Amino acid sequence: MYQLSKDRQQICLGILRGHERRKHEYKNTRQKLLHQCHCSGENSTGIHMYCLPQKGQEALLNLDAQPEARRIRAVETACQTIGEDIPDQEVRRRLCESILLNCKSGRDYPFELLNLTEFSRMDFYRRKHRFLYQLALNLEL
Repeated sequence: MYQLSKDRQQICLGILRGHERRKHEYKNTRQKLLHQCHCSGENSTGIHMYCLPQKGQEALLNLDAQPEARRIRAVETACQTIGEDIPDQEVRRRLCESILLNCKSGRDYPFELLNLTEFSRMDFYRRKHRFLYQLALNLEL
């Protein structure tokens, strides 16, 4: 069973509640940095690194090294590992969205309102706890 202490669980829930805002700010900042480039080619990571001036490259690397970017990657990685045993991509996507909604506001989005007929209530909450545990591992809590 995947057990987290209450304080670690609350940290994870707080990170999840700010995830959309954090992701939006990160994408906007990254887009501003990449907008400085006018080349058509990309390097192996998909970034126009060789087009950016040296300061732009450093700014982009600094952005990716920020704790906020690390939190975004941790949530995205945990979402990818949520339903590895589920072959259907659509069901996996719905499960991830439902878990995120439930984590953000369990009162507004209880299991009964999420319309996940493929899972029992117990299985859903077991997967939610596994997701929070994986997120804590990704964040090195």
